[in-house]
Amino acid sequence: EVIITSAGYSTVMDLWALNCHAVLLPFPGQTEQRYLGRYLAANGAHLNMTTANFNLKNAIARFSNAQFKKQGKCPIDIHSTIANLLEKKKDGNHGS
Repeated sequence: EVIITSAGYSTVMDLWALNCHAVLLPFPGQTEQRYLGRYLAANGAHLNMTTANFNLKNAIARFSNAQFKKQGKCPIDIHSTIANLLEKKKDGNHGS
């Protein structure tokens, strides 16, 4: 599984809550996303790429070969995991 997503703060926090690594693709002109993507890649949390000359095959290959500092794997059924987190939030249970 490879997640390719923007590098916005909310997205990054969602990835952290789900224990997922991703290819971050900052939106052009979004300086905070460019900064966050570079920062997180430099610290071994995610892979950062730009939209200029983006190639999906290359992104998947680079992600598959990446060595992340924090080891972890996305849940196999990410849709159920997200639904469970939303249900906990709705019920007021914010624990892990």
